[in-house]
Amino acid sequence: MTRPAFLVTLAVAGSLGMVAPAASDAPAVDHLDCSASYQALTLALPYLPGILLMPNIARRSGHARRVYFEEANPISRPAVRREAERRAAVLDAAFDAGEITLDMLVEQAHRCDAAYGLDPTPVSLHDLQRTP
Repeated sequence: MTRPAFLVTLAVAGSLGMVAPAASDAPAVDHLDCSASYQALTLALPYLPGILLMPNIARRSGHARRVYFEEANPISRPAVRREAERRAAVLDAAFDAGEITLDMLVEQAHRCDAAYGLDPTPVSLHDLQRTP
């Protein structure tokens, strides 16, 4: 990661109230899969915590797409957004069919959080209260 890209990542993470890790500490993740996982998680959570947690988790989905934009420099940003939404729809369908569980979505979101140096995604109202 270039120094300017790392500083942008650090600034974005800071704006989310979190600290970014050193680039060498972060495990590799597919940014569009992370974006999709965050989106699917907001729909899989029970209604009351889900609706309250949605803004926090949505910022993380956008962050994953921004990192993808910086690294891949795609020609079409709308196409990237559509691909992330397509992947989220696949996860939503798998969740609805019972092929994946809420715990699996949370686990994937937490892997992405670790890769981006973010605190674990809050998935309950109790977690949301602890978020700075």
